[in-house]
Amino acid sequence: MRGTLKTIRDAEITLLKRLQKGKKGKGGEDALFDPKKPKAVRIYVATKFPEWQETCVQAVKDSYSSPDDKVDDAKVRDILTEKGQFKKRMSEIGVDAAFLRTLLFSESEILKNLLPYLKKSLSLEDVEIFSVDEASQRESP
Repeated sequence: MRGTLKTIRDAEITLLKRLQKGKKGKGGEDALFDPKKPKAVRIYVATKFPEWQETCVQAVKDSYSSPDDKVDDAKVRDILTEKGQFKKRMSEIGVDAAFLRTLLFSESEILKNLLPYLKKSLSLEDVEIFSVDEASQRESP
């Protein structure tokens, strides 16, 4: 929760700084943020991991030996190189993280339960919470 609040506050501070410097938004238009008007925010929640992470995790799973409790690093490298997905971050994933890919709670539900707190602490008039899939569906024609 603290991370969400910090992200929103940081975005607001960045927009305020841009306004003070007189910078224009993308494309040269005036900024859409007016600190004197009521504020609203949309929060997008990912419901699945990015495809490259899924590919990397699957490679670790395919290279894991249960009896030895080890991952064959060379096999992981070969699989990822074959799929064009070799990332330096693979050493950071580890076996435990690779096999536990779901949360024990719903981020969307937690955020919805915390809406009153978000509104009050950030002085927001409105907060909308969407999954990334819902947001994509809303934007498609």
